[in-house]
Amino acid sequence: MSILNYFYEKLIETLAELGRSKASRSGRLFNIEDQKKRVRATLLPGIFFLLGNASGYLYHPYYFIPFFLFCLYKINHYFGYIKIK
Repeated sequence: MSILNYFYEKLIETLAELGRSKASRSGRLFNIEDQKKRVRATLLPGIFFLLGNASGYLYHPYYFIPFFLFCLYKINHYFGYIKIK
């Protein structure tokens, strides 16, 4: 396991635990696996969005089209709309 992958998984676990504490404060039911799946679906597109926005390339077609397709891939991974066998 690479160091970047280790930090990525650790960040996902930390954000999921923050979600658990927020759910316990508001008195809602909480599923850790669902929260990890939700964080995985939004974390990388969010990072790429911030990088693209900071560099000024967010609305450039060579950046926007792959970013949009990547977001669709992550949304599909979370909801499971398209099943490939």
